[in-house]
Amino acid sequence: MLLAVSMAVICGFLQVQAAESQRGRIEIVYLCGSGKTGIQGAEFSAVQVADAKVSQGNIVYTLKTEYRDADKNLPDPMTPQFRENGNIAGELLDLYQKSGRNDAWIQKTNSEGKTVISDCPAGIYLIWQSGGNGESAGYETALPFLAELPFRESSEKSWNWERQVYPKTAEKAKNNVSLTQEAVPSVPSQKQEAVPERPERGQGTGDESGMWGYFLLSVGAVAGLFLIRRHRSRTRN
Repeated sequence: MLLAVSMAVICGFLQVQAAESQRGRIEIVYLCGSGKTGIQGAEFSAVQVADAKVSQGNIVYTLKTEYRDADKNLPDPMTPQFRENGNIAGELLDLYQKSGRNDAWIQKTNSEGKTVISDCPAGIYLIWQSGGNGESAGYETALPFLAELPFRESSEKSWNWERQVYPKTAEKAKNNVSLTQEAVPSVPSQKQEAVPERPERGQGTGDESGMWGYFLLSVGAVAGLFLIRRHRSRTRN
């Protein structure tokens, strides 16, 4: 009986040791809004902020000393408030940057928007976008976040040492550049034909005095013809 208990304890210890010495990887998948096209050229950094002890059934996280000493107000990493609150990631990043340390992993995304942080011991990792060029310049800087390794869903029985994470970003708003309107060349006005002024009375064909003149001349001609015919008629008689 004693031998059986001793063997169980030894096996359990060896399993814990194996789990703690195991290494994993975190794959960062950086996609644009459609979720289909990867964003190339984004630089991501990662640093371990909590250690972990893993057994078959559970995992225990312990905040690293440098973060415990720097800020006593951080919640326990075992609580959801630590791992699921985006503000905690921002606070941890601020503490890391103020410390002046430079021991973070740094990787750039490839043409598929992917990069891998490998050889990671068990723990909680702070990941943030620390730079970028190329396609990534057209997107907002991804928000910092936390990732646990190893990881398992509630329905799974074993720990997963290969994890994919998806940083959140958005396409930068395009500035409404006010285009300087080119000066529109003035279109010369069409040449207007000179409209003759209305002639003075007595000089134009449509003047009333000219019409009366023709009328009187016609009447005079008719009267003259009448008198001539009358004179001839008397002469014959």
